Amino acid sequence: MKKELIIIAEDSTTQAEMLTSILENQGYSVLRGENGKEAFNLAVKNPPALFISDVMMPEMDGYELCKAIKVDPSLQEIPVLLLTTLSSPKDLIRGLQVGAESYLVKPYEERELLDWVEKLLHPQKDSGTSFNPRLENFLISTYQTAMQKNSELKSAQQQLHELNLQLKQKVSEQTKSLREEIEEKKTIGIELKKAKEIAEQADRLKSAFLNNLSHEIRTPMNAILGFSTFIGDPDITPEERDEFAGHIATGCTNLLGIIDSIVDLSVIESESIEPNLTECRINQFLKSIRDEFTEREKHQMDNLLFQFLAGEKDDQFAILIDQARTKKVLINLLKNALKFTESGFIEFGYTLDKPGFVELFVRDSGTGIPHDKIHLIFDKFIKLEEFHTKKYSGTGVGLTITKKLVEFLGGTIRVRSTVGEGSEFTVSLPLTLPEIVLEKNLPPIEKKAGEELNWSNKRVLVAEDVESNFMLIEHLLKKTHIEILWAKNGKEAVEMCSNGRTIDLILMDIQMPVMDGYTAAEQILKMGKGIPIVAQTAYALSHDEEHVLEAGFSDLITKPIKAADLMEKITRIFDEPDNK
Repeated sequence: MKKELIIIAEDSTTQAEMLTSILENQGYSVLRGENGKEAFNLAVKNPPALFISDVMMPEMDGYELCKAIKVDPSLQEIPVLLLTTLSSPKDLIRGLQVGAESYLVKPYEERELLDWVEKLLHPQKDSGTSFNPRLENFLISTYQTAMQKNSELKSAQQQLHELNLQLKQKVSEQTKSLREEIEEKKTIGIELKKAKEIAEQADRLKSAFLNNLSHEIRTPMNAILGFSTFIGDPDITPEERDEFAGHIATGCTNLLGIIDSIVDLSVIESESIEPNLTECRINQFLKSIRDEFTEREKHQMDNLLFQFLAGEKDDQFAILIDQARTKKVLINLLKNALKFTESGFIEFGYTLDKPGFVELFVRDSGTGIPHDKIHLIFDKFIKLEEFHTKKYSGTGVGLTITKKLVEFLGGTIRVRSTVGEGSEFTVSLPLTLPEIVLEKNLPPIEKKAGEELNWSNKRVLVAEDVESNFMLIEHLLKKTHIEILWAKNGKEAVEMCSNGRTIDLILMDIQMPVMDGYTAAEQILKMGKGIPIVAQTAYALSHDEEHVLEAGFSDLITKPIKAADLMEKITRIFDEPDNK
């Protein structure tokens, strides 16, 4: 027997697909609106038995949808279940005020969701009590949520305590500095008031950042945990399994981006890095960024013209730049442009019009920035939107990192923007030409797909203590037919290299038990066999590469390891004359 119709209001395609899958597996009919307004219009034409609505949506959020339902005579009796990452008393009270029957906090368990659906669709008959059943539902939801969150709060409490101590330390330092200025300027009253305002603003920014960070982490985690439970289901089709795996991979990539942003900000503020200027063919460098960004973000570029504009026609034209940090600056600016540009164009490139400088630019036809807000966009934790609208994702530190990186490279960044027309960010860096021009006919190294490579006459030693990491490398190299040896720690790697067997390459993990990668590499290099060693590490700071190369490693690859990067690095080593 076909079950009831349920309308869901959810702006996230990933969340909507997961929720639809759960409900349809139980036999329910499901319609989806991408926002509250669209869901309400669906209900007018097809009145459902139940509404399930996300709270934070553009155009009409979950509270507004619930309110509209409860004032419509034809829909007001239909129960509403709110889904939210928010669980403060203020949010719960607001849900009651607009007439919602219950709420569920993300991420939720499938069984928990289905229990509430069944309870709201088929409530128990009135037992004679005068207690408000809607209030009872909210009280039950609140109790269940409190039990669920209790363990999370315990682990988060220590982290929040440490963050609070750091914030207090920074506020204390700022207050001390302000007090010294007060004494010098003899304006104690005015400056104390200013210090108080700064401290309060810092506290507000801290709270907003933690709330936003929590949301940014929970959103991909919800998809990862949810789809991980489905992917092992023998009843799903290969196409569905591939789709679910794609959602999991996207969620992991987003989480890694959040971690990278926080680490980048910490390293920059610690001033523990130095510029690393190398010769660079600027056109080829920027084209590679264009191709990489296009491949990574192609699902968001259907309505966009994305192009690179060169300031010098000669593709062999070379300058000295810090390639890693310059790439990070441009990727951050391109991500920012893509975030606020739904149609039209995004273009980037460089000019040499300003004497002594190379000026990189990123232009877009997006929403633009209000004139009175431009001075705020590079401030830490600032986002030019209200958190509850959730229209644009992000942690609020991307442009802060960008500005600090530009200044670290000795440059400046400026922005021009018009609301409704778009924005242009310009990065001005000192222009330094190499003393010796790179050979013009030297072709760039092309990455080779695994199936094109045949290393059947080669032997690689993988020093890795984590079996799953070794299995990943083994699978990545499987189609190359290379012989693979496994050492579970640095000591085993040294012993394998000293027993007389020919080894063409070593992939050496840095952090291992018994003997770490640095010590093992040092002992192997002393044997004088000339075996190239590539460090594999989960450390992602830029000065780690300098440390690795100084220790005698041939190269470094950062975890999580990408197949293309691994193949390119091995190919480079095997193509060297001494290794053929």
